[in-house]
Amino acid sequence: MKTNWRVSIILVLVLCAGCGEQTVESIQAKAEKGDAKAQYDLSLIYGKGERVKKDEVEAMKWLRKAAEQKYVEAECYMGVCYYRGQGVAEDEVEAVKWFRKGVEKDNATAQWYMGDCYAFGHGVAKDDLEAVKWYRKAAEQDYAPAQFNLGVCYAMGQGVAQDGIEAVKWYRKAAKQNCVSAQLNLGCCYKYGMGVSQDLEEAYKWFQLAAAQGNQIAEREAAALKGRIR
Repeated sequence: MKTNWRVSIILVLVLCAGCGEQTVESIQAKAEKGDAKAQYDLSLIYGKGERVKKDEVEAMKWLRKAAEQKYVEAECYMGVCYYRGQGVAEDEVEAVKWFRKGVEKDNATAQWYMGDCYAFGHGVAKDDLEAVKWYRKAAEQDYAPAQFNLGVCYAMGQGVAQDGIEAVKWYRKAAKQNCVSAQLNLGCCYKYGMGVSQDLEEAYKWFQLAAAQGNQIAEREAAALKGRIR
């Protein structure tokens, strides 16, 4: 199982808007007639076990059908499945193949994963410049995980010149979208005056927001600051 030290990749299966208003039978009927969106929705239903018995084989069957019709969400999720070894054997090269299909359609999730592939050498040669390129494309589409990763690249000087102000800028964008890792890092920036003027009250605010999402490091940081602020 891959663990990204910048941000854990947690795939949450979210059924499409309006999908819950349809019966599984009606979605399956559309899928069997070749409707790519219905095929994708059906793959999520089987993958999550939503109103049916969970069945990863059936989920992958319908996902592949949708992806082969060039349905971009399905293409991206095919990449995720190969990247994570979810429903198929883990295959980073195959994952990259599917992510490339997604990035050709300007899909932000696929761009983010491409960034990770280049950042860590998964299925491609490690290349920090390429990682930053793809993180930036996704970040500019307001994709919070990519905004966080881009912030880390600026903070660490990986693929870009080290720049604390830019790091804070991207952390803030992601933090405002409730990215817990960005909230934690932004708190640290304010605590230590990295890229911003030191401000313990602001640090406490961001630590509290991250702690409210269950981040234990943020909980400890907030507790340590509590007695030091007005």
